[in-house]
Amino acid sequence: MRRRAPDRTRDRNPVKLRTPPAKVRFTVAGMALTCLLAIALLLVAGFRFSPHSPQTTHNVLQRAAAASGSRAALRYYGEGHSALTRNSNLAESNKRVAWTFATGVPSGWSVSPNARNATVGTATVIETDPKNFAKQMTAPATTLPAGDYQIVVEGRVTQGGLALGAERGTTCLGNSFFSADQWRGRRDQTLMVRPLRLANRQTVRVVLSNWAYPDGASTWQIRRVYIRSLSLPEKEARTYATQASPLVDTSKLLMNAYMSWIPKRSLRGWFRAADAQVERSPAGLAVRTGKSLYGYELTSQVNLGPGPYLLRVSGKIKHGGITLGAADVRTDKWLGQAYYWSGQNGSGGAKAVLFRVKRAGPVELVLANWSVLEPASSSWLLTRIELVRRF
Repeated sequence: MRRRAPDRTRDRNPVKLRTPPAKVRFTVAGMALTCLLAIALLLVAGFRFSPHSPQTTHNVLQRAAAASGSRAALRYYGEGHSALTRNSNLAESNKRVAWTFATGVPSGWSVSPNARNATVGTATVIETDPKNFAKQMTAPATTLPAGDYQIVVEGRVTQGGLALGAERGTTCLGNSFFSADQWRGRRDQTLMVRPLRLANRQTVRVVLSNWAYPDGASTWQIRRVYIRSLSLPEKEARTYATQASPLVDTSKLLMNAYMSWIPKRSLRGWFRAADAQVERSPAGLAVRTGKSLYGYELTSQVNLGPGPYLLRVSGKIKHGGITLGAADVRTDKWLGQAYYWSGQNGSGGAKAVLFRVKRAGPVELVLANWSVLEPASSSWLLTRIELVRRF
């Protein structure tokens, strides 16, 4: 079969262009409008396109790009950095090992060959190499027993960022990140702190690494670096903070008061544990619990119908913690529990426990001690106890 010759008359026919869909027209129009707005902003800012001075045009555009990059860097640092810690006498206690940088990099520390350092005043200024996350300085090996520690750097980041961490051999034990923008507008002495928990005796090294977006040199001023062990009150506070329940935002709940008690006047229907000490005052009912970790201190049995409830306590936890709970008496199972400690005083929200009763019957309301690390008493000042029905 002979192949048919191509029909060249089609080439002479005019091509009809299809009208683009409305979505495409809108996208093109939007892009054009965006470009016009960008040009208008540059003109308002005093920029003039100069074909006779291309270098001037290039410099202005470079500065605009740098500003955009700076905003991206601020977002990067802001989303990743750790909080600074205020300098205090407590931070000076329980030191296990310390190094001073007042006269330069201490003996035994290794410095990246691409990093530069110089002594300025009472600090050593470090200019890192431009690679993000690259190790810049490593401390001598330190052997520590099992326990909770803090790695502390006294100084500041003046450009870019710093990653403060520890390693065991080639294993990274974690990092905390700090950036130069955290020091803007601050006059108080602040510390960079990295927590370190060791389950057993280990040999570790402190590591300072660059933290720059996307890749760039950072500058640090380092005065001292030390490792300290946490005191018992610090360990206790840290444990409470990590295990405590969040305070309840009752403003978003529809509630109706069901039962209410003013402890300094009366706690009718409540039973006190034998080792709990109470004292009424104009400020409220002062309670000193027994030393059992979760010992029941005040309990009350009430009959409740099916539905959602909230047990709320007003007042102050002077020391230690409190457990709020509700238990089904027939099944001897918890319907809800919540844990709060003295570090949550003054924070927004209520010390409360939410629970739901599925079948009408007796429910035991419980105010119990909450002690961590070791058996110890807690102290409360109770001003009101409320049981409310939620909708």
